[in-house]
Amino acid sequence: MTIYDKTTFIEKGAFYGCSGFDGSLTLPNNLSYIDEESFYQCSGFKGSLILHDSLTSIKKNAFSGCSGFDGTLTLSTNLENIGEEAFYQCSGFTGSLTIYDVVETIEKGAFSGCSKLNDELALSQSLITIGEKAFYQCSSLTGSLEIPDFVTTIGKSAFSGCSGFDGTLTLSINLTYIEEETFYQCNGFTGSLIIFENITSIRKGAFGKCSGFNGELSLSKNLIYIDSGAFYQCSGFINSLTIPDGVKIIAEYSFSGCSGLNGT
Repeated sequence: MTIYDKTTFIEKGAFYGCSGFDGSLTLPNNLSYIDEESFYQCSGFKGSLILHDSLTSIKKNAFSGCSGFDGTLTLSTNLENIGEEAFYQCSGFTGSLTIYDVVETIEKGAFSGCSKLNDELALSQSLITIGEKAFYQCSSLTGSLEIPDFVTTIGKSAFSGCSGFDGTLTLSINLTYIEEETFYQCNGFTGSLIIFENITSIRKGAFGKCSGFNGELSLSKNLIYIDSGAFYQCSGFINSLTIPDGVKIIAEYSFSGCSGLNGT
């Protein structure tokens, strides 16, 4: 399907459930806005999807369930907002994913289930918020992951199940807590992990089963609370572990299975 260049706006549900399309989707060069559920469950589209640089906003569920795309996803360099579940279960997209520097918010479930993206993820350096399950089960993403320093909030299970990352994890210096299961089963991360000093709380299962880390674990000096299973089965961490003096609660199984830790 080709939508011609005079179109600047696609309204809510315009092609909702049009699952019979079985070719490519070509969007107009002048498109600035894709509203909620515009292409919801259009599961037959194939090939790559290019969102041209005129586009500034993608709303909730815009391409949710478009599982037939089997090429790359190219986002607009001027995209400001990626709505809730915008690309939910677009399970066929391949290649890398670049989120350009205008984006400040990636909403809940935006790329959840995009399981065949199989190269590196580059996040916007202007990013402030990564929503709950934003990249949940994006299990084929590779390389290192850098959370930009403007990020203050990462939602629950944002990267849970992203088992394909095979480089280092660098956290934002401005995070104040790590939410539940944020990096659960990201078992490919390697190297050391630094929990920076603004972080006061690491919540349930935040790094559970991240068994690939093979360097040291350095905890924030301002840490107060380590929730249950926070580092459960992180068996690769080595050397000694220092629990900061301000920690008041170490919950059950926080470091259970961290068999590589040794020393005093």
